[in-house]
Amino acid sequence: MSTDKLDLLLTDAVVVTLDPERRILDRGHIGVRNGRIALLAGGSAPSKPIEVTRTLDARGGLVHPGLIDAHAHVAWGLARCFIPEHFSEDEVFWNFDVLMLNGVSDADENLGTRLSCAEMAMNGTTCFADTGSAIRDLAPTAEGVEAVGIRGMIANLVGDSGGEEIPALDRDPEQCLARLEDGLHRYPAGDGNVWACAGLCGMELCSDALVRDAKALADRHGVPLNLHKSFSSAEVDERRTALGGREPLEGFAELGVLAPNTMLVHLNHCSPAEEELVAATDSAVVHCPTATLMYAAGGILRGRFPELLARGATVALGTDATQWQNAWDLSRSIYLAATVHKETSGVRTAITAEAALEMATLHGARALGREDELGSLEVGKLADIVVHSTARPEAHPPLDPIGTLVFSGQSRTVRTVLVGGRVVVEEGLPTRIDLGSLLAEVNREAKALCRRIGFTPSSRWPVIVAGAGEKPGG
Repeated sequence: MSTDKLDLLLTDAVVVTLDPERRILDRGHIGVRNGRIALLAGGSAPSKPIEVTRTLDARGGLVHPGLIDAHAHVAWGLARCFIPEHFSEDEVFWNFDVLMLNGVSDADENLGTRLSCAEMAMNGTTCFADTGSAIRDLAPTAEGVEAVGIRGMIANLVGDSGGEEIPALDRDPEQCLARLEDGLHRYPAGDGNVWACAGLCGMELCSDALVRDAKALADRHGVPLNLHKSFSSAEVDERRTALGGREPLEGFAELGVLAPNTMLVHLNHCSPAEEELVAATDSAVVHCPTATLMYAAGGILRGRFPELLARGATVALGTDATQWQNAWDLSRSIYLAATVHKETSGVRTAITAEAALEMATLHGARALGREDELGSLEVGKLADIVVHSTARPEAHPPLDPIGTLVFSGQSRTVRTVLVGGRVVVEEGLPTRIDLGSLLAEVNREAKALCRRIGFTPSSRWPVIVAGAGEKPGG
């Protein structure tokens, strides 16, 4: 690819390429043209003059591919910290999820998406996969993603076994498939920033027939089947009973839905037999350590994620919905993946820092079916690039680039973020939206949503409201 003229040149960077050789350029530069990487070489700047529209000085900061959050529910951004720790999983479902699913509006979903995507961008995430959070129409979600400027694989929330309590998840299977197909036609996979997948709620809220037919639909459109699987022990026990004692993934194998384009989100409970099935079918698994830890779901103890990685399986990382983990910061998932499995296994190399970073980049790209374009910094790939600052203490001393990214700097040092060569975060702030106005709108509308659905966030400590005396906690 000729480099005679560039749209953007990033200079003086410590480049963590994630390329096949896993090269780290102690001092390197990256050139971008038409949204893709046209030049990547050692040296702080090109040795010969090149016509450049814009130059960005990395100032010796760490640079890496944009992170890929392989599991999110971006449209529920208004729900941050609604759920107190003392709520059981059933209380979460009945006291919030049902109310939220039945009460959220298109405007709420658009606003929540803008908040979620702004936070992702500011934390170095340039692409995400949504397993389903749009209740009625995908357009509000798609417009929210486009407003911030990152990439998103989006989906309606679809299920056919939710019961009368959740109208959104109690549709006829043909209606569910029609909704999925409509989204896939309106937002096809391609060069755009937003595309749809075949997303299913899973978690025993989808019939076997719907899962099977949704997989066929995904195959026809060349996108993933993206669904929750084996989040909790209760879900797994229910499925084992339905299968006469066999494991949940054994049932999926019989349906013929295990394949490289199937994303098994969570898989917090995974038997040795299921590990074999994942490895044999090259199905993708999405590990969400923040969510399983928040709800004591058992994923760190029973998920077999180190074992799956050792077998060469695709194991990506995700965050989940705000009410399930409270932050759109994939660096927390990277850190946890690289630490908690050491503790539970007693093996310090169970998941290394390097492996955790691969999970958030290369494995995420593979799970989304975009490994040819995303996940590493290589000539010809899309220019989704994160630049870290050297102005914070966490970036020093710069002895080990990967250790700095995973264990110390994390998202705190993110300074500039590019998506397709376009700057979407500069000096730590989003460039395409007014952050102050967004946050004011979020705070106002989140309170309105609570009032509308009859949900009162609670605190176990007394909250003192100025001028109103003491307000008891919930």
